[in-house]
Amino acid sequence: MHNFSETYNKGRIVKMEGTEKKNKTIREDKSTEIFLNGIQQELTWARHTESQRAAFTNIILTITLLLEGFIVQRGFDNLSLSLAITMVVLGILGILVTTKLYERFDMHIQRVSEFEKRLDELNPNAHFLMAMKRAKEIHKADHKTLFRVRLNFLWILLHAIIVVAGVLNIVAIII
Repeated sequence: MHNFSETYNKGRIVKMEGTEKKNKTIREDKSTEIFLNGIQQELTWARHTESQRAAFTNIILTITLLLEGFIVQRGFDNLSLSLAITMVVLGILGILVTTKLYERFDMHIQRVSEFEKRLDELNPNAHFLMAMKRAKEIHKADHKTLFRVRLNFLWILLHAIIVVAGVLNIVAIII
């Protein structure tokens, strides 16, 4: 009778002693793999959300620039008023969609954070969270000013500028 069992692990046979401690190690390795896959999946969704936000903003900017071009070309006439109002609506829509996409992005990042905490619990000798915290401290020290500026704020600011441009066009047309 053999004192080991064969386990199939990522395409290779791994021989392990049949003790309870070794079986626990196999289960922990599988848990680690599950959490690593979960992190990868959530980061993929987070990147997808950011890509959607960038694509949507590009569309809004393109339409806004076209509208602004028509307004200027027409000399701020009465038809331009409806184009300027459309700019304001597009800017407000941009703020709403950007805020929603950030909420989705944040959800995925929160899930990653929870998976990382669990990974650190499963692999305490790896000091995963301590390394992440140290990397964040170094990054924060290297980028003191920009570290405090939230990227979401910049996306919203961009769409708010579109709203302001539309309002300024409306004022210019009415006056």
